[in-house]
Amino acid sequence: MIPTDSRRAVGGSLIAVAALAVIAAVSALLLAGGERELGLLVLAALGGGVLSVLAVTRLEAFVLVVVVMRASLDLTKLRGGLSPSLALGLLVVVVAVLAIANRASQPRASSPLGPVPRAAALLVAAAATSTVGAADRSASLMEVARLATAASLPVLLGLVIDRPQRLRRLLAALGASAVVPVVMAAGQALGVGGTSAIGGFERLRGTFLHPNPFAAFCTFLLVLGVALLPAVEGRARRALHIGLPALGLCLLGTYARGAWIAAVVGVVAVALQRRSRTTVGTVIAVLVVVATLAPSTVARFGDLDEGPRASGDASNSLAWRLAYWEDALGLVADNPLTGVGFGMVSERLDEGVPPHNDYLRVVVELGVIGVLAAGVLAFAMVVTARRARRAARTPLDRAIAEGYAGCLIAFGVLAVSSNTLSQVVVLWYLLAIAAAADAVARGVSIGRTPELAPEVRPRRAWRYTDSISSVTVSQS
Repeated sequence: MIPTDSRRAVGGSLIAVAALAVIAAVSALLLAGGERELGLLVLAALGGGVLSVLAVTRLEAFVLVVVVMRASLDLTKLRGGLSPSLALGLLVVVVAVLAIANRASQPRASSPLGPVPRAAALLVAAAATSTVGAADRSASLMEVARLATAASLPVLLGLVIDRPQRLRRLLAALGASAVVPVVMAAGQALGVGGTSAIGGFERLRGTFLHPNPFAAFCTFLLVLGVALLPAVEGRARRALHIGLPALGLCLLGTYARGAWIAAVVGVVAVALQRRSRTTVGTVIAVLVVVATLAPSTVARFGDLDEGPRASGDASNSLAWRLAYWEDALGLVADNPLTGVGFGMVSERLDEGVPPHNDYLRVVVELGVIGVLAAGVLAFAMVVTARRARRAARTPLDRAIAEGYAGCLIAFGVLAVSSNTLSQVVVLWYLLAIAAAADAVARGVSIGRTPELAPEVRPRRAWRYTDSISSVTVSQS
């Protein structure tokens, strides 16, 4: 018999999916009739209403639906710069604030927040502080709001992912989030929907505004999937056998050099954690095959020795990046304590683009306060990876911990040459994977559990019902 909790969650998810399907159908009819703005407004308004009801009545279903949806929303823009993705993010912020406020109002209730959500909130606070010195304060505040939407997701996931079946459903939602972007990318490869012509290459972007965030998204799911593959069986294993090659082909089609390198480093990190020579050998074999059959991938690195280009595109040569980084560093003296304002490098320099280096961006835009906050976040994420690895009790637990560690290392590589702090969707999925690892660290174990040693028994288990208004905690 299916547990009542599972039946409610599945039922709520099915109702939400059905309602959103009806909304999508209505919007499609409007779009087909040439009413693009009206169709998107109907989609956004009715979809927001359905999600709001879900948030109040079936919190887990709400969180899982938004995890699935977020990767498919960036291409939808409304008049005046309005964005369904931003609206969804702000809804997540509101729901997270209400849930935490309700939790804090209960007597003898300890905080359900793990180290990553706390540290992410600290980074958002530092970004908000930096707006004091921003040249365009409203634009900087908008960037802070976007960052806050990503930081709110692990708060909700920490509340609802309190038992094995919910952790399984989170993993399934992460996989499902790739379906629409991959299908869109396949259409672009076949000439439907259009690619992005950048730097002499036709680059896939899926449902994203630019190939680079799509590449980062593929990188995280690819690394996590490689880690999970040996630990799953049945339908999950068959899905990974289909999904991983599809993600790999999409990643290749983005022609994002930084993401290629990050993906290889992330997969190798997974292999080293499990001491798998087979995985390392497979990576080498795949690289040789790709370089042989797709020489354009090798040509993608051909501009690294060219002179500087006055362009902010991701295809810029290394010489341009080095020169631009030097110019950006010159802004530090203007406000070393709080920085020049989050998102303001593009406003202050003539090229009008972000610095393409998140480490430098934190130093320049957030100042000393931001550097300290980013350091706390990095430490919290590493601590979560270590705790998850130590608390893992089953092969699938260990796979989640290893996959998260691989994603974290890949993110560190991406940050050298990317603007991931601006690409909120990238942070969204990295923090969702971090929430899965945090659940393992808290003792939420999935798979066949062997007899536990006393020192690795879970310290506590959070029990969160499907309503914002009811939270209970059980100590174990």
